[in-house]
Amino acid sequence: MKLLAVVMLSVLLIWQGFSYVQKSAEMQRKQSEIEALNTRLQALREQRKRFSAVEDFEMLNGAIAARNEWLLLRRKSPAFLLDKLEKDRPGAVELKRFESDGTKGTSKMIAADLDTASRYMNAVLGNSNVRVTMEERANTGILAVCSWNE
Repeated sequence: MKLLAVVMLSVLLIWQGFSYVQKSAEMQRKQSEIEALNTRLQALREQRKRFSAVEDFEMLNGAIAARNEWLLLRRKSPAFLLDKLEKDRPGAVELKRFESDGTKGTSKMIAADLDTASRYMNAVLGNSNVRVTMEERANTGILAVCSWNE
């Protein structure tokens, strides 16, 4: 009887110890999450103060205009155009050469027909002045030369 009571009390003590360790770990996790959220809240409050403290709207307007100009120049950059050409390239088109200075450029590609090449370049370049001509026949279609300017 005493042995049974000792075993039961031992199991109860082990269970309570395990429960304490679990609750302690959970409390530490919650405390670290609360600290991270408080830090983020403080950063957002400081950011709000910085934005509300802007009194020189002309300076802010100039910064926004400079950012918009940078975005426009980035969109016209040769690297951006080449990336867009690669991303939007249909399976029937193979890009062979690309030259651009941002406002005008040329490219050579192998396409199934002129219509495919023209639709592809118009989709990528948008409202630029695009001209697509056939240079010669290739094994898998035609070698089309595309030139554009703004």
